[in-house]
Amino acid sequence: MEKGEIAKVATAVNRWLSYQILCGREPLLCEGYLGHPIAEYLIHKHSGRLETEFTHPVLKSPKSGRPYQIDYVLLSKNKKEIEIVIECKWITNKAYNRQRILDDILRLECVHIPGRHVKRFLLVAAHKGDFQKRFADLTKNMGPGKPRKDFTRRFLRFSKTTPERTVKPYLAKNPSNHIIRISPTHLINRPSLRPSRQSLLQGVGAIIFRSTYGRL
Repeated sequence: MEKGEIAKVATAVNRWLSYQILCGREPLLCEGYLGHPIAEYLIHKHSGRLETEFTHPVLKSPKSGRPYQIDYVLLSKNKKEIEIVIECKWITNKAYNRQRILDDILRLECVHIPGRHVKRFLLVAAHKGDFQKRFADLTKNMGPGKPRKDFTRRFLRFSKTTPERTVKPYLAKNPSNHIIRISPTHLINRPSLRPSRQSLLQGVGAIIFRSTYGRL
C-alpha cells in the first residue's frame, strides 16, 4: 500500500456513512457494520492479505474466553508478515467506556515484532456531536475537590499543531503475558497518537490516528 493511502480509509468510511444515512439505515450503524467500507477499501488498495479479528501477536491470550485480538491486520504479499494494524471505534450518543478506549490504544502500541516496523492506526467514527462529547472531550474525575482532567486528549492529538507528549509508564514486569489493564492516568512511555486524516464533516464521519512511536 502506497504512503498516505491508509489514511484515506477515513474518507471512505465518511462517504459510506453518509450514503447509509441517506438510505435510512442509520439504526443499523455500529462498530461491526463499519467493517464493510473498511474491508472493501483495504482489499482494493493493499496487495497482500487482509485479516480481521486477528489474534494479537504479542499479548498472550487469557486461559479462558476470547483471545486478545486486533480489528484489522494487513499482511505482506509474499511473506505474510504483519505490515499494518488498525483498531476501530464507533461512538454513539451513549457514554463510552474509557477503559475500552485505553485498551485499544494499548493493543496497538504493544504490536512490536523484532526486525519489523509495523504501522499502527486507530480509526474513530461518529456523528460530529457525539465525537466531541463522548470521545474527544472525555475527562477523568481526579477525586473530591479536585478539577477534572483530560482523558482522551492525554493520549490522542486532535490537531497537528498540538505538541507531542509522553506520559508516565506503568507496565507489568512481563506485559507480554497478559493484557495491560492500567489506570487511565498512565500509559506506556511512548508518544501519543496523532491525527493522520480527518473526515468529520458537518454530520457524520471518521478520523484516523497513527502511532508516532518508531519510524512512520
